[in-house]
Amino acid sequence: MNKRISKAWLFLILPLIGIAIFTILPLFYGVYLSFFGQRGPRMWYVGFYNYITVLTDP
Repeated sequence: MNKRISKAWLFLILPLIGIAIFTILPLFYGVYLSFFGQRGPRMWYVGFYNYITVLTDP
């Protein structure tokens, strides 16, 4: 039984790593970037200003 469980994890680990790399990490990186303003290569911290702009812009 224990060997069967470890074999199942072996088959699941690669897809789980792929999901983490291609969906979860870009999601968190996008949230991180949303707290910054950017013009060309320069970036500066704007905090929640981008979210306030999106929610209050008609």
